[in-house]
Amino acid sequence: MEECTQEYIKNIRARHNGNWMCGLCEEAVKDEMVRSERLIDKEEAMTHHMNFCRKSTSPDPPLSLAIDLIEAMRRFIWRGLDSPRPSML
Repeated sequence: MEECTQEYIKNIRARHNGNWMCGLCEEAVKDEMVRSERLIDKEEAMTHHMNFCRKSTSPDPPLSLAIDLIEAMRRFIWRGLDSPRPSML
């Protein structure tokens, strides 16, 4: 594990156009550049990754509703699996 010295922070920011980025995000940006259908530079890949992170962390009502519906269906199905079968009666 690296220590967060001023020199380390300076090097990280220099590698990422002045932005602070953890190792996991750095790998995600590299992956974004490789997976893109067209050639994109590091800055555009960082923008894509930041947009993805914003969408992932902000609660979106349609997503919340979808998750609630999925959870309700899961409970319904499991409850049905726990019920005795007609042949068992």
